[in-house]
Amino acid sequence: MIRILCVLLITISLYSCIPEKVRIISDKRISIEGKVLNTNLPIGGVPVVSFGVSGTYVNSHPSHILGYGRTSASGEFSFISLDSRNMKLSISVNPPYEELYNDNFATLHFLYPEGERPATIRLEEIDLPKKVNFTVRLENTSGTPEELTYTLDFRNPESTYLLEQSPENEEEAALNLRNFGSKGGTHNLSDGIKEEVLLTLEDSEIIFKYILGEREPQEISIPVTPQVNAYSFEY
Repeated sequence: MIRILCVLLITISLYSCIPEKVRIISDKRISIEGKVLNTNLPIGGVPVVSFGVSGTYVNSHPSHILGYGRTSASGEFSFISLDSRNMKLSISVNPPYEELYNDNFATLHFLYPEGERPATIRLEEIDLPKKVNFTVRLENTSGTPEELTYTLDFRNPESTYLLEQSPENEEEAALNLRNFGSKGGTHNLSDGIKEEVLLTLEDSEIIFKYILGEREPQEISIPVTPQVNAYSFEY
């Protein structure tokens, strides 16, 4: 009886790992076009892939790929994609599971909802930011015995956006939260210099929220630029 139960549990577990099948609309094709830039300069050789997506997480399973292209030297891409009748359509720029993935840049997913989709989807100039390791240094230079409690909110290097947006869309709100990361902790005099290293994006900002002892909460906006990849906070 125990053996039968174990086999049943393993079978259920394996079945749950099988990706949902994409149902293709046999007589439908979509032309996907756009241009990828970084600080107004074109990026060539970047993979752009269309996927069938269930929910809001982009599935990298090969059976979900509907179309594939890559940017030219001028940053432009144009390819023909299949369409799905039962899933959202994701247009993914620089996905990490592709052979031509460029680790220096972010990954962006653009989700088109289920339902009737146009014959041509044109993504205008897409700004693909570079990734950067940003260091925040904390040091107690005053000798205060008060404890510092802090949170660092920052842009994630992989983000997803809805192509059809609505202020009351719950999926959009969930995606906005997922596009940002958060890291926090405490710091005391005995900790010396503490460093937090965040993988984030150039031309974004880090929100540093902190409370020193029982004092009022404070907030600092830290810009992330090609010239600035570190910030020191002394208290």
